[in-house]
Amino acid sequence: MKRFFIVILSFFLLHSCDKEIEIKLPEPDENLIVSGLLNPDSLITVNLGETAFITDSIQNEINDADVSLYINGLFTEKLSEISSGKYQSLTNFASERNIYEIQINTDKYGISSAVDTVPVKINLINLSLSHVLGTNIYGRAFSDIQLSFNDNMDKQNYYEIFLLENFTFDFIGQTGINGGLASWFSDEISIKEENDDADNRVGNYKSILLSDKYFNGEHLSLKLYFLLPNINNNGEPVIPDDYKLYVVFNSVSRQYFEYMKKVRLAKNSNNDLWNVYEPVTVKGNINNGIGLFAGYSSLSDSIFWHVKK
Repeated sequence: MKRFFIVILSFFLLHSCDKEIEIKLPEPDENLIVSGLLNPDSLITVNLGETAFITDSIQNEINDADVSLYINGLFTEKLSEISSGKYQSLTNFASERNIYEIQINTDKYGISSAVDTVPVKINLINLSLSHVLGTNIYGRAFSDIQLSFNDNMDKQNYYEIFLLENFTFDFIGQTGINGGLASWFSDEISIKEENDDADNRVGNYKSILLSDKYFNGEHLSLKLYFLLPNINNNGEPVIPDDYKLYVVFNSVSRQYFEYMKKVRLAKNSNNDLWNVYEPVTVKGNINNGIGLFAGYSSLSDSIFWHVKK
């Protein structure tokens, strides 16, 4: 009888009515979000938004703001709102060495501002491929690229490098053009210092950040390894004949460099399963707001890869 009672009790415990529990997710602090990159190739443009609830699919744009542009301390113009949340100069491109300031006035957040400059473009002295093919432990083919430049010794300098690839493919009866960021890795100390992630792995980021604290004012040569397309023929890697590697070499401001470092740290620290709903905020250089208003100058080059005979 006792055993029968325990079975009945267990049945009711396992099949009792479900109780709905409402979990209130944390809301982020309300902040103005500013996004503006100064580059000599583009009209000066600033995007304005505000922090939204973490389940929202889009960021809330800020319309009807008053955005003033100052160049070297002198008022230049009011930026025009060319689309929702996007404000642009009608005539001014950013120039190297100039100091740019924006002052933003909104009804909700009041006055916000940011200041930065565009660094001088540094030219690459050498860009070459070894055209030697290797294979890693996972069977992926890789090769290496060498680039060199002279660092300016007048001040501390900061750089960002992107590797992009483009090739046509013909795989299992499907053909097309593939392009995007190339996967990379490196043994260079100056690169490992700035680009290792939370697990001390180098190469998990989309770009390569670099400061000249190890080579200030010197000539620097770098070797970067990049993974080639993972197309195999009977277990052997087959590299497309038209594989082309693009190198984008940016001189970036200190504000830009420090912001990107903070973004990486925030992403590394937010991999905890229990913090999945915790919003990540990166302060940047915006007074009375978050985000980034910073300058960079850029050059790009490309080179075809082929197997060295």
